Amino acid sequence: IGSLPLGQLMVFPDGSMYRHARADSANVLNPAQVCVQEANIVGHGAAAGSGMSIVTAATGASTITIKSKSVAITKNQYAEGEMCIQNSAGRGHVYRIKGNNSAAVSSNCEFQLADGETVVVAMSAASTTVGLRKNPFDRVLLQAAGSARVGLVAGIPPTSVSANFYFWICRRGPSAARVSGTVLVESDPVCSDTALAGSVTAILASSALATIMEKDKLGYCMMAGSATEDTLIYLTLE
Repeated sequence: IGSLPLGQLMVFPDGSMYRHARADSANVLNPAQVCVQEANIVGHGAAAGSGMSIVTAATGASTITIKSKSVAITKNQYAEGEMCIQNSAGRGHVYRIKGNNSAAVSSNCEFQLADGETVVVAMSAASTTVGLRKNPFDRVLLQAAGSARVGLVAGIPPTSVSANFYFWICRRGPSAARVSGTVLVESDPVCSDTALAGSVTAILASSALATIMEKDKLGYCMMAGSATEDTLIYLTLE
């Protein structure tokens, strides 16, 4: 563990699925609590108009050079992540990133593509823009209480994980889960809930519960659970 690729899949004989992940650098992760992917960086192409322009990207090349915009880029910040071509020539292609150099604001930055991957369509300097996304299993965070989720649900850790440590996060199969403020009934479909950090709640036929991520079903309740306690659910993230 640690030397494996982030996102590496592990499947148990019972069909349970786990992904190789790394914890956030500042906080301990706890078992039974929903964790989410790290937020995109707006200045790195994650919002309309924030795409960074191509400097060099020739057909067949194993590197792509872009120009940073409003936020600096640190060395290998996007290792094992993705680059999405947003417009113009080459649009729609997604490239896996092996590593990247560092770059200050408004400076050139070279990205090395994953082994065996090369540029499919040459891109025009300045007119083509890209967006960057870290590996979704790098620096996963606890779903915070009282705030909008910063990223997609990564899964639930089966044990405590120290900050910055590598671990296996459950994506499918039986898992303990923290119940929010509403009792769960067996077979209830569940989603994450920001009313209580890292918790789950039943998906209700109501749009009035703004704190509930109703569009993101995590799985089903396997055992009735009391409010604020842990119960057993069956995750179906994969």
